Amino acid sequence: MPPDSSHSLQQAKAALRQQVRRALAAMDAHTREAQGRAVCDRIRHSREWTQARCVGLFAPLPDEPDLRPLWQEALVGGKTLVLPRWDSNTGTYVAARIQDPAADLVAGRYGVLEPRPELPIVAWESLDWLAVPGVAFDRRGGRLGRGAGHYDRILAATPAFRCGVAFACQLVEAVPVAEHDLRVDAVVTPSEWIRCFAATAPRR
Repeated sequence: MPPDSSHSLQQAKAALRQQVRRALAAMDAHTREAQGRAVCDRIRHSREWTQARCVGLFAPLPDEPDLRPLWQEALVGGKTLVLPRWDSNTGTYVAARIQDPAADLVAGRYGVLEPRPELPIVAWESLDWLAVPGVAFDRRGGRLGRGAGHYDRILAATPAFRCGVAFACQLVEAVPVAEHDLRVDAVVTPSEWIRCFAATAPRR
């Protein structure tokens, strides 16, 4: 990609981040909670979630759908549950298995809950299903992250079914993406389960 095109892409991404973050900031706590519950409900009734044996979830930031109700449901259903944990030695996130959310999580990087350091690591390649946060998504599986690239590296490391999770205001007409940007397989909002059949970017 020519330098000017790359610069234009980054400008477009930055503008979309600002737009969506303004919409997120305007949401009240009741709306966030209600939309988070609706997202969880759509996930738990999906075939991909039901059939998955090893699932990756995350502890939400304030501007992300709260998927914590699915943690215990995954464990009760006999699934292997992993959450990302920051590895300062590699500068990347690893997947660590948890079995008791109340005891197994501590405040980690950025104050976000993550598995305790001594809990076992599970290879990203072992996951069947992965919840993917983002700032914005589109119907073709395009995803706009926060800019650090952490989930881009996770997506490149796993063959799991990638499920983007979003509040209603995070679904946009088109996310500016480069040819190498990885897409998600589905996007779940409070009102829709969107299967991204048009996603053509390589999975790995």
